[in-house]
Amino acid sequence: MKHFIVSLCFILLTTVGFSQSQKQILLKGTVKDCKAVYLSKVLVTLYSGDGIAIKNTVTDNEGKFSLLAPIGNYHLIASLNGYIAEENLLIITEKQLPQKNIKTIILKNNTFTPPSIRHIASITN
Repeated sequence: MKHFIVSLCFILLTTVGFSQSQKQILLKGTVKDCKAVYLSKVLVTLYSGDGIAIKNTVTDNEGKFSLLAPIGNYHLIASLNGYIAEENLLIITEKQLPQKNIKTIILKNNTFTPPSIRHIASITN
């Protein structure tokens, strides 16, 4: 009986400790371009401090996204073809539970246009 009670206490303490470390916060935000147009289908990825992708999602038609993340330090990167990716540092604490609203992320157009083949040929001649 004594071993049973000790085992039960150990299981309960382990479970409580595990649930404390797994608290999650809902991250919510929007993505727009420089002209304040909401961008859909933007890939929003949450990276650990070590650069490991933790979670990702895609913005909806109104540029909105949300994802759950445990307490910790992260990099949030929003990317879309034709735009320069935007990175934000996030520090998520227990005080921010249950939700953290992220400032609007603005993606800038990637205006680099590679020179045409004809232009390159004229430079080399």
